[in-house]
Amino acid sequence: MALMAPRWPPPVGSDSIQHTWDAYHLSLRNLIFEFDWCRVLPASVPVTVFHGTDDPIGDRFHIEKIVGKSKVVNVPGADHHVALEHPEL
Repeated sequence: MALMAPRWPPPVGSDSIQHTWDAYHLSLRNLIFEFDWCRVLPASVPVTVFHGTDDPIGDRFHIEKIVGKSKVVNVPGADHHVALEHPEL
C-alpha cells in the first residue's frame, strides 16, 4: 500500500490492506442499510457531514436524506477519503 498510495500515513495504509469482503459487507449492512440514523441524528451536539464532490461511492441526495437537520458540506475536489485529504475540516 505504501507504494500504491504513499500519501497516506503508514497506519492508514497498513489498515487499508486488511479489508476483507466480510468486513466490507458487515460495515455496509451495519452502517448504511440497517443503522437507524434517525436515532442519532439530529444529535444533541451539532453534527457536520463532509462529502467529497468527487466521491464515486456516496450519493449526496441519500446523505442529505438520512442526516436530517445536520449540516452537509460538499467539499469540492475531494473523493471518498475526504477526512484524510482535508483533516482541517
